[in-house]
Amino acid sequence: MIPERRHQQIFQLIETEGAVSVSALCQRFNVSEMTIRRDLAALEQKGLLRRVQGGAVSARGRSYEPPFLIRSGAHQEQKIRIGQAAAALAWIPMLVF
Repeated sequence: MIPERRHQQIFQLIETEGAVSVSALCQRFNVSEMTIRRDLAALEQKGLLRRVQGGAVSARGRSYEPPFLIRSGAHQEQKIRIGQAAAALAWIPMLVF
């Protein structure tokens, strides 16, 4: 497997699991510990993870929140339905004098 593909898979694992160990990555990719350590160093240098003793964790931390532009684009259909329901509840007939 080429290093770039392995880096992508390592990053995805960390994003889903929160943390990975060097030994688990060695078994998963059937490569040496030094190869995994170099991979983790490269990903850490890019700011994608943080190395810890025996493995790596997500660089985002627990308080990570995606940027507003990403959050605003998520769940568009549900947001539209909520807005329509709220608009229907807020309808007040105008009184004409």
